[in-house]
Amino acid sequence: MSWVAPRTWSAGETLTAALLNVHLRDNLNAIREREAWFSAAAGNIAVGSG
Repeated sequence: MSWVAPRTWSAGETLTAALLNVHLRDNLNAIREREAWFSAAAGNIAVGSG
């Protein structure tokens, strides 16, 4: 999963599940993947739930 530049939302725009998945869910997953990589590279093990 790669980072996508955050969208600039406009007033009155219709939010769809597809847009929210790309701009929120996928970007949060990209951050989590990067965070796990840095933790592993530093020799730390991070365990999370959820």
